[in-house]
Amino acid sequence: MKISIAMATYNGADFLEEQLASFVSQSRLPDELVVCDDGSTDDTLAILERFSEDSPFMVRIYQNDSNLGFSRNFERVISLCEGDLISLSDQDDVWLENKLKLIEMQFVQDGTLLAVISNQYLSADSKREGGRTKLENILDLGLGSDSYISGCCTVIKSDFLKMLLPFPCGLTTYDAWINLFAVRLFSRYIIDEPLQLHRRHGNNASGELWNSQDQISVWTSIKLFGLDSCEEGWKKSLNLERLIYDRIYENREVAASLVGRDRVDLALTETHARAIFIGKRINAANLSPWCRIPAVIKLLFGGRYRYASGLKSAIKDLLRKRVVDSKLPRLE
Repeated sequence: MKISIAMATYNGADFLEEQLASFVSQSRLPDELVVCDDGSTDDTLAILERFSEDSPFMVRIYQNDSNLGFSRNFERVISLCEGDLISLSDQDDVWLENKLKLIEMQFVQDGTLLAVISNQYLSADSKREGGRTKLENILDLGLGSDSYISGCCTVIKSDFLKMLLPFPCGLTTYDAWINLFAVRLFSRYIIDEPLQLHRRHGNNASGELWNSQDQISVWTSIKLFGLDSCEEGWKKSLNLERLIYDRIYENREVAASLVGRDRVDLALTETHARAIFIGKRINAANLSPWCRIPAVIKLLFGGRYRYASGLKSAIKDLLRKRVVDSKLPRLE
């Protein structure tokens, strides 16, 4: 297999050299590094040019004519890669030496995988392993492993791009789109072992609770998110599920050739069911508290809350603030 690293840069001079050095230290070297710079005004490009002169693998550097934003920038750099596998990379992390080797092994062992995502240490010190990991934080919050999303830890099969591109950047982030799509097709594998140091330095593009270096709990998330209406988030999720369904259906023959027809059929069924559940969840949230009880109970005993966090989500839906004038088309 040929492996490409797809790196998006923007004013990353303070941390870039350590990340590039970790590429060279890989026990399985990449075959190429492709970089798209989004209009850096610091020394990012100069660092990349110097690195390319002595790199043990091919380096291709592109400059965007205008600032695209991180999701569109990743879309461009991914589309320029020539490898069978494409490893996404931020500009400010440090990879552990066996990252590419272990991930490649997973793709070799299971030819139906479309994406592999590895765990990562969360650290302000680029030379220190250990401490909290992002996957730990996700699980501590009471979320399932399917909720673990991190672009900088994701490697995708290039054939997957036929379905992925273009990214729906106005609807979600590039990494959420990639990982959720692979999860829906039952073709994503998680490596529990941390394979990189994700540096938290205050200027990261991602700043969610689950990137905290401190231990967190379900109560932390309750205090942060409370029981306010989730209508807007649910509507985005509904639109995302519908788009994933459409993409799979439009590319069902390609998908079947990659993961098998049984998985494609199941993915379509499950994605449709998720969309129906989200719609009914919004409809229930429109009801007064007393009328909401039978609606939520019906969804719960119908097994629909398996698409959320089970009983915990049902209880929160009973208690959360009422949604008014949702204007959501009725779903059956």
